[in-house]
Amino acid sequence: MKRYQTWRMIAAPVLLAGVLAQAQENPAGRYAHEQVGGVLGFLLRVSDVILDGWLAFLDWFGSLWAPLLHPVFSPLNRLLSGVYQPWAMIITLAYFIGTMLWVGLVLRPSYVNNGRRQAAWYTDLRLWTVISMLPHLFVYVYFR
Repeated sequence: MKRYQTWRMIAAPVLLAGVLAQAQENPAGRYAHEQVGGVLGFLLRVSDVILDGWLAFLDWFGSLWAPLLHPVFSPLNRLLSGVYQPWAMIITLAYFIGTMLWVGLVLRPSYVNNGRRQAAWYTDLRLWTVISMLPHLFVYVYFR
């Protein structure tokens, strides 16, 4: 259990790097819905306040972690800035699909499901690995 907690503490700042990058690029824009009255206008104004608070939090959080993560990600960003974006997408999709195929078809079921008490199809971790990776794949393709 301690090993898992240590990994989580190390990985958390790295995984939040995307949030940090996004926090520094968010413009504070105003929209035409500010002129809407009634309950809808009130709800829209409240949602604007919540959104502004969230963006302020992200800016603060980004400034908190930026000094630590900048030395790590700057060389990586310089290295990857020259990669042609369609090739980057193809490589990333191949990584996701290749991993799903590797887990689903190549790895032995006895290795993946070591210690499984029930042999039902819905307890096969190969299936759940593929299912859990599909949302990541869909989000990547959608926001490419």
